[in-house]
Amino acid sequence: MQPSAMHLTRWASLVFVVCTAWGESCDFEEGSLIQRQPRNESEIQEVEEHFKQLQRGLHKHLLGTTVIGATAAPKGGTCALSGQQRCAVSAMKGTTIIQPGGRTSCLQQDGGPYQFVVRPGDAQKLLISFQGGGACWESTSFKHACVADIQEALSGSGLLSNSGPLSDAQRNPLRDYTVVEVLYCSGDIFLGDVTQSWASGRGPAQQLRQAGAVNLRAVLQWVQKNFKSVTSLVMMGSSAGALAAQVYSPTILELIPHQNAAVISDSYAGVFPSNTEGAVLQRWKACSLNIFSPEQQRACQESRIGLPDVVAKIIQEHPTVAYGFIQSKADSFQRLFYELVAFTIQRSFSKLSGPLFYKLSNRIFKEYNKHKNFLLFLVDGDNHEFNSQRIWNKAGIKGAVDGSPRGVLSLQGWVRKVLARSCTRSLGRGRLTKRLDSTKLNYRYNRVFPKELCWA
Repeated sequence: MQPSAMHLTRWASLVFVVCTAWGESCDFEEGSLIQRQPRNESEIQEVEEHFKQLQRGLHKHLLGTTVIGATAAPKGGTCALSGQQRCAVSAMKGTTIIQPGGRTSCLQQDGGPYQFVVRPGDAQKLLISFQGGGACWESTSFKHACVADIQEALSGSGLLSNSGPLSDAQRNPLRDYTVVEVLYCSGDIFLGDVTQSWASGRGPAQQLRQAGAVNLRAVLQWVQKNFKSVTSLVMMGSSAGALAAQVYSPTILELIPHQNAAVISDSYAGVFPSNTEGAVLQRWKACSLNIFSPEQQRACQESRIGLPDVVAKIIQEHPTVAYGFIQSKADSFQRLFYELVAFTIQRSFSKLSGPLFYKLSNRIFKEYNKHKNFLLFLVDGDNHEFNSQRIWNKAGIKGAVDGSPRGVLSLQGWVRKVLARSCTRSLGRGRLTKRLDSTKLNYRYNRVFPKELCWA
């Protein structure tokens, strides 16, 4: 029996999973599709079920394995900002949850008011840490791919978990810093201020507020009141938070007077399907944000903007700031999000293999590497996120838990050198080559390596 026209239409949106469901090769260039028709009704159902499993796995990974649950109550309790209560960092007795109020909000508002977390430390060393947690721009991505309420965000807090870079491990280069953790429950990379009407299942659509830009503005207002100047300013983010740390770094650099500054971006190179970033930003009403230049705002409205182009310009315009990127060669979740963006925006799919992802991310890093203040720590494997997990203490260029070869810095050691403004190299494994390859991972691109940053 031949598939019906309706099923063929459904097939067009699911074709990207055929190679996985049938065990076939998925290595091909960006923008191409696997052109194969389903052989019968059962194969159509098999592919559809596989797609559902992919989405469930994405949801489980984002809300489970990529975060370390917090079980201990904060020593400093909770402080609600008001006219009478300023929640001054100087008065804190320990890690404190702050409720800024105002127009701040999470997607799911019934979980409680928006909050951020502060761990007081050295008043001259400030770390602003952007939490990860996926992203969503329509109903499918909302259902499967973003943290939606404050309780989920708190459960993944690196401050309350006593692990990752925000713990007090003796060798941790960030152990002395005052840390402001910007919790993430808006699904908009801290760029949105819009009400959405989305359904998460068969029920009616919900009215949901994406207020990431409002949430971050409230956090930064508190930061500005509590830190008049610092000697060391670090902006760090993981996954979606990595993108936020990149694009908001100029705003924070201007807001907080500092002697030295660094941006540490963990696990988001910015590989997206062609001409999709603008469409997503438009759904968040983010194109008019003043973090974008007038030219970039126009490009955003016309769906011509590329976030790597924005970041490259930021790196160029801040030559005294170290921009350090931590990246797995074949990051599995960046690849899934690429596919999710393609499915929801383009209504088509290109299955992104690990080697092809590596090739595309190398193209981005090549542009960043034109600027002396860019550095890369490249990890073998497909792990997603390091600074929110216990592997922060184990990761190296050999892998997420395999460390680095003798004589080569671990991830934690590399971050320490970047922050200390010591001479630091981009690190990774594999033979140097001038040719990018979409079928292999065991090489380093000679337009990115070797690289050393020494401050005069």
